[in-house]
Parts: sequence; C-alpha cells; structure tokens
Amino acid sequence: MVFFVSSLLGLRGTRVQGDHDTVEGLSERREHNVKKLDQLQRRAQELEARKRERQHDKEVHSAAKEVKSAATGAAALGAFAAAGRASQPAVTT
Repeated sequence: MVFFVSSLLGLRGTRVQGDHDTVEGLSERREHNVKKLDQLQRRAQELEARKRERQHDKEVHSAAKEVKSAATGAAALGAFAAAGRASQPAVTT
C-alpha cells in the first residue's frame, strides 16, 4: 500500500527515493524544479511590486490628508482671527 501526502513541497509518496531514481527521472525533476523556482520568483517580484504600490498609495493618501488638515486649520485660524478683530471695540485717541 502506498500513501500520498500533499505538502508545500508537492505531492509526496511513501516510496523510498534514491537508488530507484534514474538519470532521466532526476533530470526531469530538475527541469521541473527550475521552472517552478522561476515561476515562484516572478510571483514574489509581482507581490513586492504590489506591496510597494500600496505603500506609495498609503503615503500619498496620508500626505493629502495632512494638506487638507493644514488647510482646514489655516482657514479656521483665519476665521477666528477675523472674528476676534470684529469683536474688539474701536480705539480712538
């Protein structure tokens, strides 16, 4: 009886690998591993690019929020100053 286990490394059987492997079989596995490694490296690069885009978007959003907050604060300060000037009695000499 043979059992198979699915893992991150792929489908693994209980058969002992070693002397039973042929040069052709090992070459095929090597080619498959090289292709899989290339595929995984490309995927990692795509994910890194997405991560950088999200970080950039987050920074832009944060900066825009700060600018809006500063503009709102400046407008409020201006209105407060104007209200203060209007409520002061006129000084005559």
